[in-house]
Amino acid sequence: MNLETFKWLEGRWVGEIDGDPVEEHWSPAVAGQMTATFRWLKSGKPWLYEWILLGEFNGKIQMRLKHFNPDACGWEEKDAWTEFTLESLAGMKAAFRQTNKADGPLLMIERKGSDLRTWFESESGRPPVAGVFTYRLT
Repeated sequence: MNLETFKWLEGRWVGEIDGDPVEEHWSPAVAGQMTATFRWLKSGKPWLYEWILLGEFNGKIQMRLKHFNPDACGWEEKDAWTEFTLESLAGMKAAFRQTNKADGPLLMIERKGSDLRTWFESESGRPPVAGVFTYRLT
């Protein structure tokens, strides 16, 4: 499997979660990696940013991301990231397991036409974010 399999993620996606605007930009794969940025506004103000890297690491397809406050201060330590490893891919639906956390949740991503949905599923405890992020390709 290579990143051409994830070509369906490319583009600018805008939507909402719980009425708050969210936006994600996915670049085409270059040199075996895709990058993305994410922005979440609450009450009309920046609340959270993410920088995302999708690629092959240690022989597995992984999504690595870093979270940032509106002032660009990172949540993770300098050399750390939040890491998800691909568990399954069926067409345009992917399941990534958070692998650097005990009982890590699944990050689900599914595209149908011009719509993209992402959500978390957790087998034990609450997922990190409840609800579904709904996006439309612009």
